[in-house]
Amino acid sequence: MKFITLVESLKKAVSLAEKATGRNLTLPILGNLLIQTEKGQLKISATDLEIGLNVYVMGKIEEDEEKTTVSAKTLNNFLTNLNEEKVSLEVKNNNLKVKSGVFEALIQGISIDDFPIIPQIKTEKYLELNIDNFIVAFGQVVNSAAIGGRPELNGVLIKFNGENLKLVATDSYRLSEKTLKADDFKTNLKDKISVICPLKTVQEVLRIAQELKGEAATVKIYIEPSQIFFDFGSLNLISRVLDGNYPDYEAIIPREFKTKLLFSRKSLIEAVKITGLFSSRINDLKLKIDPEDDKLKLEAEESGLGQGRSELKGKIEGEPLEISFNYRYLLDGLNNISSNEVFMGFNDDNSPSLIKSPEDLSYLYILMPIKI
Repeated sequence: MKFITLVESLKKAVSLAEKATGRNLTLPILGNLLIQTEKGQLKISATDLEIGLNVYVMGKIEEDEEKTTVSAKTLNNFLTNLNEEKVSLEVKNNNLKVKSGVFEALIQGISIDDFPIIPQIKTEKYLELNIDNFIVAFGQVVNSAAIGGRPELNGVLIKFNGENLKLVATDSYRLSEKTLKADDFKTNLKDKISVICPLKTVQEVLRIAQELKGEAATVKIYIEPSQIFFDFGSLNLISRVLDGNYPDYEAIIPREFKTKLLFSRKSLIEAVKITGLFSSRINDLKLKIDPEDDKLKLEAEESGLGQGRSELKGKIEGEPLEISFNYRYLLDGLNNISSNEVFMGFNDDNSPSLIKSPEDLSYLYILMPIKI
């Protein structure tokens, strides 16, 4: 194989692919990239056995018979230091010769026979999102997914009900739900579908989407019972999905509230950040809600550290209440909202509270209080 392309194009492709490689002492080839040509392009593949990634690079093919696998780290490090315009790749006897200007490297390869097969998707049914909508929607829920514990919570629920698309994540302490309406995406799906995409996969596709923003306009998502496929055009990623039934999360979403708040989001974030600096090891932050003078007081205290207090003026309806939250979880919910004002609804100090924008009803964040 011999292939000529632009250095910057190859740099970006190899950098993206390297992050999908695996670290496995018993299977060192997972740290390699599969280098080959396909359909007039260079195809670079990587896998850690859970995620498989293919990225394509435009260029000129002069020979296409051989293919190989080489260390992703070595190739990436070499390319990172190049400042030339073009680079050529040549495969002979499983080794890869990389040449750019006066610089040349011969990277020893491992036979492709040992490289795991990356599965292919068979379905033609897809969901298609604008890349900006994709980044916002998945970004609003990903932080709520669990790390460890119940396996079915270690991911994001992707649920199409025939009309709307819902993305949901929870770790039992907080829950995020994003609803995309029919005009927010395209699909040729006719039937309802529901899968749990692993947290690691969602984090990876979000990172890729951020890097490809400006190049890729849309993301197509193909879903099968055991795997999910994200297609960015010049790059695609396939992953297994999680087994198990997602909990009936809708049952815990409060619909009515004894106490309601409407505050400046920016001011509330600032108060939570500053006061939260003095929270204890469990990150507890106390909210004292007084409807009589429309004041919200925030308090935190840690023995040996000190105390923090803030006071905000806003709109409060209903009953007075004292309630404590993990301030980091509270910040996550506030940061996921983009409106100037934020609505918070409470019932008591032992029931889930709701945070949302009063303008954008497509996103809600449920937070459980801390019992001190």
